[in-house]
Amino acid sequence: MNMKKINSLNETIENFIKNPLKILYKSKKEIISIVKNDMPVMYIFSPKSIKKIISKNNKYIKKKKIKRFNNIINKKILESKLKMNHKFSMHKNWKPDKDFLKKASIWGININKKVSKNELNAFIDYWEAEGRFLHNIQWQQKLAYSLKITRSIKSKVYKNEINKICSKNSIIPDGFRDK
Repeated sequence: MNMKKINSLNETIENFIKNPLKILYKSKKEIISIVKNDMPVMYIFSPKSIKKIISKNNKYIKKKKIKRFNNIINKKILESKLKMNHKFSMHKNWKPDKDFLKKASIWGININKKVSKNELNAFIDYWEAEGRFLHNIQWQQKLAYSLKITRSIKSKVYKNEINKICSKNSIIPDGFRDK
């Protein structure tokens, strides 16, 4: 097995913690080995070796791709932070989980269709103005309950017939009049 041996600088973790930048920039080696009790804890590329790698691969690296990649990473980090186990205020980027319909049915709220953009926007606009802080699961439960109510109201058809003639009821309940 061929292995290229790379010369590395061994530095104790205590010295590295005190002044990491000094150690990074004084190194003439490609890799800095951080050790504790003569055992490597981690390896760090020196800035010189990173520049060398980038200059060799520069034709493959494009700024647009890096920017797009950073945007994707930042978006994923934001989503994971929002869905972590802490309370947050409602915001425009909030979305229910992918298995929201399944969770809603477990909570006893049967929702047949996915949440439409209009329904989600109305929900977010209302709760964003309220400024409450809830866990992600609580926001989803509120959304499920809200959908149940609004969809049941929309499904009822109210017939207001102006020309309908009321019929008299000739049955008199017991105890209403003396017989």
